[in-house]
Amino acid sequence: MTPNRVALEALITKPAVEKKLLERLLKKATTYAQDFQSDGDALGGINGKVNATAKIDVDGVVDLYESYIIPLTKEVEVAYLLHRLDGLSDVEVEQLAKSKG
Repeated sequence: MTPNRVALEALITKPAVEKKLLERLLKKATTYAQDFQSDGDALGGINGKVNATAKIDVDGVVDLYESYIIPLTKEVEVAYLLHRLDGLSDVEVEQLAKSKG
């Protein structure tokens, strides 16, 4: 079997799923970046926006995921899949692909 990392990565890449993940991450990071009062209410911030004293760089967190975490995860997934397919012939791989899909 000839490994095709690019094709495998294309198969596991779901742009809509990645977009939703980054949207959820933005919301969570925005929430966790806030300072809270002892009663649990957020200090400052208007309409869900983090105030200037946010504890973390929310955009930096999203960029970290988009630029490093997601690509690294895909790289590991592709390596795992190639390992699982190691030793199979092209015919066996093709039969496996047909049976799964």
